[in-house]
Amino acid sequence: MFGKKKIEAVSVLDLRNYTPQALRKISSIQAVSTILLPENPSPAFAEAYADITKGAIAQEVFAPMDKVAQYNGLNVLGSTLPEGAICLCNGMTIFRRAAGEKHARVFLSGIGVAEQGTGLVIENLNGMFRELDRDLDHLHQFSAELRAGADLLSRLEDGAVIVVGSSLFFAPDVTPEMITDKHLLFIVGAVAVCPKPLLGTVQANSIVGNMVMDEEAYEAFRKKYKV
Repeated sequence: MFGKKKIEAVSVLDLRNYTPQALRKISSIQAVSTILLPENPSPAFAEAYADITKGAIAQEVFAPMDKVAQYNGLNVLGSTLPEGAICLCNGMTIFRRAAGEKHARVFLSGIGVAEQGTGLVIENLNGMFRELDRDLDHLHQFSAELRAGADLLSRLEDGAVIVVGSSLFFAPDVTPEMITDKHLLFIVGAVAVCPKPLLGTVQANSIVGNMVMDEEAYEAFRKKYKV
């Protein structure tokens, strides 16, 4: 094993240009979300790849060189999605209806939410995917942490969808009616934190990557895990 390398904890590992000789220099691959492999690997490539020790691999994708599109973080995909492409989505991905017309092969790691009528097929899922029962005509994106108060919510349109890449914190002046009367939906990458009287309403009107918790529970969580 002397001189061989270990590959660990990467999102996407592209081995499509590797020769069998280069593969033999890899001793192990661990904790990788996606491994890209040649669409038609040679017997020598397949043999060398099989000899590598692997663990915690979410998915292996056999792909041509010119048909892979990669998206990391928070993305909204629609008509710009490449036709027939293999799409590797890592993080938080919102699919507009036009995305379903592109016949893309979608490999999703993280959170995926699709506009109603998208008809999108997720070929491989490592996380959570949901197709909504509404349009995304009023979509508001916040890539970082958001603190939402009554002033912000009062300016949103009926049926608005609020996408937050990190955590969402509700102010004490937000009432359940401010959310339910406007049919608001919150899509949150990490945690949603709210006053205790708001907890049930937020749980019923949100899609959250981690959890919804009241302020007291959140403070206890922070103290316990020192975050």
